[in-house]
Amino acid sequence: RPIQVEPIPWEWVQAAHIQSHVDAVRHLSQQGKKRISFDTYLTPAAAEAARLSASSAVCATGAVLDGEVQNAFSLMRPVGHHALPTRAMGYCIFNNVAIAALYALRERGLKRVLILDIDAHHGNGTEEIFYGSRDVLFVSYHQHPWFPGTGHWYRNGAEAGLGYNYNVELPQWSDDRAYLTVLHELVYPLAEGYRPELILVSAGFDAHWLDHSSVLGLSAQGYHNLLCGIQELADRHCQGRLVLVLEGGYNLRSLAASAT
Repeated sequence: RPIQVEPIPWEWVQAAHIQSHVDAVRHLSQQGKKRISFDTYLTPAAAEAARLSASSAVCATGAVLDGEVQNAFSLMRPVGHHALPTRAMGYCIFNNVAIAALYALRERGLKRVLILDIDAHHGNGTEEIFYGSRDVLFVSYHQHPWFPGTGHWYRNGAEAGLGYNYNVELPQWSDDRAYLTVLHELVYPLAEGYRPELILVSAGFDAHWLDHSSVLGLSAQGYHNLLCGIQELADRHCQGRLVLVLEGGYNLRSLAASAT
């Protein structure tokens, strides 16, 4: 079932990013600048495209919270999980999943949101946005060491957020079994104690063995099994309320198979 996407107010984008970053994206896009960072390009439509990506994640979340659908998949680019509060990074302009989580917390009154990042790369932007908050329990699977060089296991949150940030450092060629083991032995017990009201997934498909942007070993069947396990987690704790937000995936064959 398609979900209608309406552009969100810029103020909702600024819930996750400082105003000077948002202003820079809008200004540089209008000026025709090619890049906003060494690894993140712009087009004249980049600011509106990035806002629409965040809007898609928000509208998918809203549809789930309203009971229109039980779960949803926000299929959009540009991706978001590397976008820091202060700057763009790693193809990411605005942090879509973080903006969706803040919408659920601030506009919809939720108290506890679980974000699972299954992209091959550490969700450093999402971590930084929520590092001092207990309103979001953040768990990131990622190859380590790998881009962006963050995501150490001992980074566990700060102040009110201490104990609400978990990084899973995966060695090269970690496979389907490794991802399921982390889900059952780490994520399930954490969720049991946290009792999330909504689960958001940064759904990156670049951990597939065909994808050149990592050296991990997931299969399309492995992604299926992993998401079935996450859906079971949502059914157990939050009435099935689950939203996937597209992140990485750069081999078109494995991306298509895994997303399907």
